[in-house]
Amino acid sequence: MQKIILGIISIVIILTSGCIDSKSGQAQEQRQIQVTEQIPPDKISQTGEDSKNLTSSQPVIISIDPNVGTTGTKIVIKGKGFTARDNNIVFRLKPVDSSENFKLGFENGIESSDGETIEFTLPSTLGACAHIPEYNTRCPEIGLLLNPGTIYPVFIVNINGTSNTVNFTMT
Repeated sequence: MQKIILGIISIVIILTSGCIDSKSGQAQEQRQIQVTEQIPPDKISQTGEDSKNLTSSQPVIISIDPNVGTTGTKIVIKGKGFTARDNNIVFRLKPVDSSENFKLGFENGIESSDGETIEFTLPSTLGACAHIPEYNTRCPEIGLLLNPGTIYPVFIVNINGTSNTVNFTMT
């Protein structure tokens, strides 16, 4: 039996409507929603059929091909530690130290038939959070855009952990 302890998942979503004050940079109307979910240990243990799809290795990206593209581009990521399903491809939209919201964009639930290859088509918009069905995570229904001419660090998140990053340039 393999046990993975994640504990508490907490996501803070800030929804903004109205105009931004040009002097303060603050939204005139702002609503903050915090979704916190504590996962009991009996729900975290992976046994039976699900454990056959798990590996104990953290995901590692060896290559991304192509590393330049636009919406609709078929992308192949080679590496190891990918799960049969529920690999989340993450694009870093803002620097780690940015004070802006939505620093990451997600393409969720991607499958890997061999644990070493992930293929997906670059969407026109990305999700606002990782979706992990086993833990009933909830993501807001918004679309985050990728800007042409921008280099995005890309990494994989799945039940095995978080991979290294590789760069992808949006054209």
